[in-house]
Amino acid sequence: MRNSLWMKGLVLGIIMLFVGTSVISAYNENLSINSKPMQSGNILYIQEGDIVTQATRIDANNLPIIYSIPYLFNKQLWSASTWDSTINIRSVYNNTQIAIDVDGNGTIDYRMILNESEIFSLGYTSITSGSLIYSSKLVQIDYQYYINDYGIYDDCLMSYTILPSNLLGKFYWIPTSSTLVACSSLENDTIVSVDYNNDGVWEHQAILNKGDNVTFSNVPEGTYITSNNIIAVSVLNYNITGRDNTYAYCVTPLEYLQSEYVIPLYDYDQLEYNVQIDLTTVYIVSAEPDNTISIYETGSSPNQTRNLNLGEVYAYASPVAGALIHGTKKFFAVYVFDAYEIDPWAGVRRHQARAVPLMSSVFGSTQFIFYGWYDYGTGPYWSVPAGLRFIIIGLENSTQVTITKSTIPTSPTTLYVNKTKYIVIDAPNENYQNQVAWARVKSTKPILVYVGYNSGWGNNADSPDGYILTGFNQDNNPPYIKIEKPKKALYIFDSEKRIYFLKFRIPLLIGKITIEVNATDKESGINRVEFYINGRLIGKDTTEPYNYLWKWNRPRIFHIYILKVIAYDNAGNSAIERIIVRKFL
Repeated sequence: MRNSLWMKGLVLGIIMLFVGTSVISAYNENLSINSKPMQSGNILYIQEGDIVTQATRIDANNLPIIYSIPYLFNKQLWSASTWDSTINIRSVYNNTQIAIDVDGNGTIDYRMILNESEIFSLGYTSITSGSLIYSSKLVQIDYQYYINDYGIYDDCLMSYTILPSNLLGKFYWIPTSSTLVACSSLENDTIVSVDYNNDGVWEHQAILNKGDNVTFSNVPEGTYITSNNIIAVSVLNYNITGRDNTYAYCVTPLEYLQSEYVIPLYDYDQLEYNVQIDLTTVYIVSAEPDNTISIYETGSSPNQTRNLNLGEVYAYASPVAGALIHGTKKFFAVYVFDAYEIDPWAGVRRHQARAVPLMSSVFGSTQFIFYGWYDYGTGPYWSVPAGLRFIIIGLENSTQVTITKSTIPTSPTTLYVNKTKYIVIDAPNENYQNQVAWARVKSTKPILVYVGYNSGWGNNADSPDGYILTGFNQDNNPPYIKIEKPKKALYIFDSEKRIYFLKFRIPLLIGKITIEVNATDKESGINRVEFYINGRLIGKDTTEPYNYLWKWNRPRIFHIYILKVIAYDNAGNSAIERIIVRKFL
């Protein structure tokens, strides 16, 4: 009892000594800590031409959205007339700041500002696996590996969408047997573990730092990949002795899977010539045990039913456009378009192979920008038009879809779609040689969008282009943020102590303290909250509740600190709150 009274008296004496009218006047932040001169390394990047509209100083640390490139090829896989390996960054907002760390080593190699519908492309000599792309706002990024052999008229395309950091996770299921599965890390000290047989035994483990990537070869279907930090995962499949089963796709993490998907429209049964082989399949892998999968092609009764255990795969062959796949629990599905035909004029087999993951409602949005490239070749005997197709799937009934701005001639400009149904916007495939086509689309309720492509030669095969469009909401409003702890009170080793006859003008802290923040955004959601002490980043939190444990400092007699927190939403907006605290230990 006597020791307790002595301790309380000591604490009260310290408080009376250092709490007074000088607390606020002792330090005047004057909101000037963000107006320091640019530090060494924040170089001025200037790009000539139409892509970059202005020069800017951009600090990647202030860009809230990160894209990581799991894998890209830097060599030619088959003999061919032409080939290319490219990353395309497509802007959906004006004044979007981009910073690119090519080697993932923390050094920014490119800085730019993109406006709506502008595109910046980097080839395999300028970007690599594990490259990090930082953005102030959501952008559309895709990878494309293209081989064209004029001699046998057999083109190959491996393409996939690069998902933003807010759509990545720590748990992944692979539904197809794959030549390569690639993983890339967005954080340091990332442990990636791979289980081929779902038996709890890791066939592979790798430790990655930020910007690192790792590949696993000949991965069987039903493989489970997990990590202690968020990672990006992509699948690449190819036959080095031929061109069969050549496709790529991004993998949706377990965190964003659902139990119901709609199959988009691709006319795999509308090939030009009579002799054809259709191997198109939807591969379904269960992310939970005892999962009953029902496929409704028409009507209210299922045409196929299958019970899957955890990690078990079912191959739904010759899928019907618009079919509904329903599970009793979560699963992941990928649509692999794989069709062949014999060209009687050339006497060779024509082959189309693409893959696209079926999207869950988390990808749904009310605004999209459609992108495509018109490729129109000519020759002495033929012309080769390439058309675009955008497939829109409704997530709710009575959804109105409006094309508000477009370089794609379309009619009508207003369409309607119901839940689990689809509509198609076809762009004409003539008279648009080597032009970028884009359109801004708004809907009254969330929708999903897939990209389709017509190869053009002989009008053979309308196939998926390997891309899913990550939509965006026009969120120009900053999120809400408030520091809930510490308040204007005394805290001793993270515990608030009430002293009723004292009124504190700022928080007074002894020892460690848990900083607690309330951050919300009703439009695009919170991406992350960052915590700063005297302008130095000490931590971040990407999930609610947002908090950080501020531990011991060098012993100082109630030194003054500026505690700052920044909340970023998924549209790139941010909000800041600062408080001044006195802290001992």
